[in-house]
Amino acid sequence: MATNVHDDYLICREYQEQIEKKSSEYPGFITFKHDNGNHYFAWVDGDKIIMRSEAYPDADKMERGIKAVIKNRDIYERYSTEESHGAHFLILWGGGEHQEHTGNMESHNEIGRSCPQKSADDLKALLAGYNSDLANQIKFSGLAALAATTVTHPAATAMAETSSTSNTDSDTGGMGWLKWLIPLVLIGGLAWWMMGTKGCSKPEAVAPIVDTVAVNTTMDLPKITVDSVTGYVTYDLGATGDVDLPNGTKILGAAANGFERTLLNFITTGSIDTVDKTKNWFTLHDVQFKTGTDEYATEKAMVQLTNVASVLKAFPNVVLKLGGYTDVRGDDTSNMKLSQKRADIVMKDLIKLGAKPSQIKEAVGYGEGFATATEGDVEGMARDRKTAAKVASM
Repeated sequence: MATNVHDDYLICREYQEQIEKKSSEYPGFITFKHDNGNHYFAWVDGDKIIMRSEAYPDADKMERGIKAVIKNRDIYERYSTEESHGAHFLILWGGGEHQEHTGNMESHNEIGRSCPQKSADDLKALLAGYNSDLANQIKFSGLAALAATTVTHPAATAMAETSSTSNTDSDTGGMGWLKWLIPLVLIGGLAWWMMGTKGCSKPEAVAPIVDTVAVNTTMDLPKITVDSVTGYVTYDLGATGDVDLPNGTKILGAAANGFERTLLNFITTGSIDTVDKTKNWFTLHDVQFKTGTDEYATEKAMVQLTNVASVLKAFPNVVLKLGGYTDVRGDDTSNMKLSQKRADIVMKDLIKLGAKPSQIKEAVGYGEGFATATEGDVEGMARDRKTAAKVASM
């Protein structure tokens, strides 16, 4: 969902109020935990906010976001600018094989966004105190048109991990706690800022789903346990139960926060973000592979794929896109090839299990292009090794 300029100004005010909470571990950053339970950070220059973060469900995820900014912030090709509703924004991108943001939202993810500024010169001034040479290299006007055609004002939730999720995954939280402030600001005399936001269309009504466990509505990262020998990841996804689908079939033992229920919840209550293509990705937690191969790690993978095929058969208008991902270990080219093989295997098996070929838009191997963890970060690397899917249409 896009936000308007009101949201951006209100969000930035919240960050500015936390400006004294400097990080001892990461100089040049502030970190804080909001009353809503989410964690936030901002890259700052003294009392000036250079870029603000998304909402993170825990401190570890927030720390990976900080590391992503540090990794990319000195590469001038990673920046673009955006002009919308009379305000200017500086955006920092991560992910992708190429350095410069090309406008392809599926090969990059937004990892930082400035507060709204009055002009491109103001954007340049944001970076001048940090690195004047970098500020002079960035195309503060050249990419504005490109960004305006591919990105609208996302709330803090629209800056991916990176991710992720994926990057493309849906591991990040939102800043909905600000929405109630907007009417007060309007009443206070800022109505002249008011601009329309793009709406999100709702899917057609479907038959009720009979579920014995509450459908997943959280975006928090599940706790994980990583097998030190095999690297297999066990996710804490809550209670399991059966789900009766609208066509009379049933999926068995689906976890409360697992892919099946997340997918069903999105189909019945969600809407597709047609602007930011990094959104709406969900991890197939049981679809894991043996190290260095395209062979499933356990039989749980086929159980989950059978459930997913059942959901697709019950909702014939739903079309998925599949993605395969690796961690940062190994050769980039080899990781890309391996992730493509794995994505292709998942697509073929879904079709064998009864999904229509037309319900799988494509299967793409992204390799380590969206990995956020550095080598040695066992938990972070485990989360980077995944298979994910998004709803392309419904």
